[in-house]
Amino acid sequence: MQENRFWRLNSYPEGNDFASALSMETTPVGEPKEGEVLIRNELLSLDAGTRMWMTPRTDSYQPPLELGVPMMGLGLGHVVSSRHKDFQEGDFVRCFGQWADYSLVTPELSDLRKMDESVADPRQHFGVVGMNGWTALLGLQEVAKAQKGDVVLISAAAGATGILACQIAKIMGCRVYGLAGGAAKCKFLMESLKIDGAI
Repeated sequence: MQENRFWRLNSYPEGNDFASALSMETTPVGEPKEGEVLIRNELLSLDAGTRMWMTPRTDSYQPPLELGVPMMGLGLGHVVSSRHKDFQEGDFVRCFGQWADYSLVTPELSDLRKMDESVADPRQHFGVVGMNGWTALLGLQEVAKAQKGDVVLISAAAGATGILACQIAKIMGCRVYGLAGGAAKCKFLMESLKIDGAI
């Protein structure tokens, strides 16, 4: 039987001490049950939100992971076996799965989505054409309803979503100001992204 390597979350890490918090384990690759999909992971994304899952905090938008479970995160890969009507073997997909060689998921619970494999660099499904890009675009267009000439203030402007929001707001013709965590980040926003001001 084929083995599946995975990272187990054994404790909530202190600072950057991930080595003592995680261990590499193996388990047999499971077979999908009705409604499930088995994915061979090819890329995993370590996002800021992922770090929040590795804390005991309960005041976040995402509850913490239980100790002893496979570490979760956003992944890209190909479907190797499916018992779900919307996904077929060979589909290129993104979902919240396990930090493992293979993720066994229920599409409705893991935000499983088919991706366009023709994107030159598939890693962009983690950023510009992924959740960061959609969060920035929809946040400006649908939530803020930003218009040309508006003054837009973007928090965490030097973060993954903030960088994209700054650029999208500029393309929309807005005056753009950003909040960032330090002088170096503010300098980057002003000099590289050419926003109107940074605090």
